[in-house]
Amino acid sequence: MPNSMATTERTDDQRMPRQSARTWRLALLLALCAVTTTALAQAPDTTQPRVPWNALTPAEQQALEPVHAQWDQASGSDQAHFRRAAARWQNAPEPRRDAISQRFARWAAMTPQQRDVMKARAQKFRELPPQQQQEVREAARRFRAMSPTQRRALRERYDKAPREAHPHPQQKM
Repeated sequence: MPNSMATTERTDDQRMPRQSARTWRLALLLALCAVTTTALAQAPDTTQPRVPWNALTPAEQQALEPVHAQWDQASGSDQAHFRRAAARWQNAPEPRRDAISQRFARWAAMTPQQRDVMKARAQKFRELPPQQQQEVREAARRFRAMSPTQRRALRERYDKAPREAHPHPQQKM
């Protein structure tokens, strides 16, 4: 086999059409920020009233226990978002309840700056056209189905790619 053929031979995970690679990058971005989908709130939110912890029902308190320490500092819209999620949690089957509880716990572990970044990314996602949102969701699903080794390889390829090849080169990820 000539050397030129050996150098151009690629493994299966390197054979990726340009559009598919972009979708994978979008999936990576979504997977890294898919912790929550709360509204963007840079200034104190006055549109939703804040609710004291002791005004929550026992079922809401149980579901929202991971964010109890941050409850009083949360904006009204964040509290409303959490309460809607708690309602979904109460009606969800056990595997879904576990996933929702994990999201609450991850959110509670974030710094306020990390939460702001997540809120901004979620807002940008909501501003995408429905078709593009669906593409990102599908790419995220495929990303989550990858093995840890495949994810690491994809992240490394993304990090090594020229900044212009990233989906949003002007933005810091």
